[in-house]
Amino acid sequence: KDIANKLNYLLEKSVNEGTGIAASIKGRKIFGKTGTSDLNKDLWFIGSIKNLTTGIWIGFDDNRATNLSSGTPADFWRTYIKSINI
Repeated sequence: KDIANKLNYLLEKSVNEGTGIAASIKGRKIFGKTGTSDLNKDLWFIGSIKNLTTGIWIGFDDNRATNLSSGTPADFWRTYIKSINI
């Protein structure tokens, strides 16, 4: 339980003040993590709110680089979560 609490603290901190801040929703407890691969070829955000964990991935099937940042999938995730009223 102690390890799970520490991990949740880190994942919540990532959304509240780190690279996942674009996923934050005022007044909501959100746990999440962004990620990127070399040259931003893959961008992702995995987020949890209440009893739901979902992820957003952005990239090209032919492995081209994007001109986006890891905040982009975090923002898409926030938009999705708000649209389903969780």
